[in-house]
Amino acid sequence: MAITFNPATKIIQLDSYTASESQIWTAFVDWSVLTDNLKYGVGMIQVGGVVPIALYLYLELGWKIRPIEADGITTITGNILLQDGSSPIAPTVGNWNTLVNMETPVKAVAIGGSSGGGGDCDLREVNTKLDNIKTVVDDTNSDLEPVATGVLTANTKLDSLDTKIVNVDADVAIVDAKLDNLDGDVANVDTKVSAVDTKVSAVDTKVTTLGTSITNLDGDVANIDSDIAAMDTKINTINSNTSGSDQKLTDIKVIVDGTKVDIATLLDVELGNWKIVSNQMIFYKRDGSELKRYNLFDSTGFASQTEVFERRTT
Repeated sequence: MAITFNPATKIIQLDSYTASESQIWTAFVDWSVLTDNLKYGVGMIQVGGVVPIALYLYLELGWKIRPIEADGITTITGNILLQDGSSPIAPTVGNWNTLVNMETPVKAVAIGGSSGGGGDCDLREVNTKLDNIKTVVDDTNSDLEPVATGVLTANTKLDSLDTKIVNVDADVAIVDAKLDNLDGDVANVDTKVSAVDTKVSAVDTKVTTLGTSITNLDGDVANIDSDIAAMDTKINTINSNTSGSDQKLTDIKVIVDGTKVDIATLLDVELGNWKIVSNQMIFYKRDGSELKRYNLFDSTGFASQTEVFERRTT
């Protein structure tokens, strides 16, 4: 048999057609020590049970007993009372045809007596002793009220502490989420820095290529200087041979005309534009027309426009 307790409605719910005051008391004691049920106060008090006083169970704080939710007769044995003298029985929730039979002993029963069995006793003496017991119970309840209040206060503080802990956990979760976002931002920054490094490396490569091209241009200028020196030598030769015949003058004219072409070519190379397109270097005359093309190769002999090592006439 399971007897349950609802502190919100102050109901002791039976699930059987029979119950005794000792079963109800035992079930209440077991329920009270579970978790923090003592915060609801002392719901019942057991008094008597010593010769010549019978055992009495006083329900406190508005608690009542509800019979089983079913049709039939529920029998409750023992002296079960309320302080205000009202019925200790609460009606069923459902519309049941229920009858409660309270079996109260007529004679006082000795519980655990050591001097003999129970018997008839003077009711006035019993009532006097019951009044004394009630006084003790009332005093006990008065003493327990501050304790119950203290327990309720402690429980309230514990509930407040639980709420604060939940709030702290929520704040920690927010901080963790922000840290995760920060990690993502750092990763994005690292990616962008890596992209910048790649671009800087490409610029360095182009600068190196440009330096190589300038070095090659210096070589071309040196070649032009060499051609000019050769031309001076030819002119000197012409001067030394000007005392000849008309044939010599014709020869001189041919040489001069050829030299003019060479000089014009040198000036076009020196003063005209040039550029690298794909793996070719293109020289332009001073008037913008194309003069000469060269294929460009790297040091391994492969066509290249970034690591130029050699040019070849197309």
